[in-house]
Amino acid sequence: MTTDTIDVDAALDDILDHELPDAATAGEKPDPYIAALPVDQLFADHTYQRELDEHRVQKMAANYKIALVGIVEVSQRGEDSFAILDGQHRWATVRDVHFLNPRTQHLACRVHVGLTIAEEAALYHQLNTTRRQLTGWDRWLARRGAGDPLVAQIEDLAAQHGFTVGMREAPGVLRATKAAENVVTLGATALLDQVLGVVRAAYGDDQSGLDAAIVYGLGHVLHAYSRDELDTARLIEVLSGIVPRQLTARAAAVREIHKGTNDRLTAHVIVERYNGSKGPKLQPFLERVKPTTKSKPDASARRNLAIREWAVRQGLMNEGASGRIRKTVREAYEAAHPETTAS
Repeated sequence: MTTDTIDVDAALDDILDHELPDAATAGEKPDPYIAALPVDQLFADHTYQRELDEHRVQKMAANYKIALVGIVEVSQRGEDSFAILDGQHRWATVRDVHFLNPRTQHLACRVHVGLTIAEEAALYHQLNTTRRQLTGWDRWLARRGAGDPLVAQIEDLAAQHGFTVGMREAPGVLRATKAAENVVTLGATALLDQVLGVVRAAYGDDQSGLDAAIVYGLGHVLHAYSRDELDTARLIEVLSGIVPRQLTARAAAVREIHKGTNDRLTAHVIVERYNGSKGPKLQPFLERVKPTTKSKPDASARRNLAIREWAVRQGLMNEGASGRIRKTVREAYEAAHPETTAS
């Protein structure tokens, strides 16, 4: 028995009584029960289940912790077969993390018994539409409680400029936490420090000056132009001459002419107004900073498609299955197609 399995069993003992249901009364379905089930006995029925988001699974696998998996909702189809009603991404993450020996890994599951496929689909819909989803602010609070250093750095920077991070509508309250993180990703905390300094100087406590598009848009501008090109005092004066709501409204209006996200269009408008003031001109923002483009499927993606199609024909994968291809399937494909293996 693995350490992870022991963790799951301990969690079940602490949280729920592990009891099988009593025999059902005629015409009634048994109550759901809790059990630790082997990962390889679970599957997703894509006749009603949404497609697996492989990128999401990879991200979850990179930050995998068994304690965060929680309880997966399943429907019993047979003695050793369970259809996933809620939690297929968590299941796929555990499956992929432990793909070398999936039989040793178990998941805590709430097992529904006696459902038809139509009833499974109805319960799947109910579980995924009535359950409250975590908001960005919920996640921020959780990260704050867990001592996330980036959350602490952003909140400290905001405080240094006289702002507080929160979700209420009030002067000086920074609600755009995601935009603040984007700025840090773009140019580290030093860039966010610059952005908040400009916002404070131009708009004071006006909360609309802390709009997500303005915060991230300013980040783009301050990151794209060097201090030799961009006069910060002049930038502050230009911003002071247009109220924040007019700035964001102008950015929305130029969408008829230019394509782009709100933050990029806001950056475009900021540079446009800067160039309209007295002094040296900057290269237009949309010329200076080109949008990122997604690359076309590469040889690796085409090879994965060929492996999936072959595995379905061989009965090694279900048709329509998505997610990471198991190592054992890849090895079987390569053994059957030695001519395709790179030398």
